[in-house]
Amino acid sequence: MIRRYMGMTALLVTVMACTGSRPEPIEFTLNEENCSFCRMAVSQREFAAQVVTVTGSFDAFDDIGCLRDWIKEQHPSETAGFFVVDYEKGHWIDARTASYVLSKKLPTPMSSGLAAYQEKTSAETAAAKLEGEVLQWEEMLSEADHE
Repeated sequence: MIRRYMGMTALLVTVMACTGSRPEPIEFTLNEENCSFCRMAVSQREFAAQVVTVTGSFDAFDDIGCLRDWIKEQHPSETAGFFVVDYEKGHWIDARTASYVLSKKLPTPMSSGLAAYQEKTSAETAAAKLEGEVLQWEEMLSEADHE
């Protein structure tokens, strides 16, 4: 039974790679995955992030700032899927289309002060409350260059 499941999983991954479909986020259990950048346990879903390759492997991050810094070091393929958790709703969203709030008042795991929102209006509301600013993907990626 296990061999059959593993074979079906391998087939699914191969088909996905050959069809060129975009990777999907992978659900994982909090405190059972370590951040691929800082090595701390991923313990707070609202700040979690991940990179998923077309082959189905993934790197988990405990803080959006760790994702940002890892991208700068690793230069992953453009075909990878980049995902963050919507701070308000708690589900995975495409990191490239998310709006980010940067605020010193956000107690993030590694002190990046970054939270992601699917809706830009939600990010704007949160930024106003947290005395922060709203960033888009490219701005968020270059944010560390200005620290």
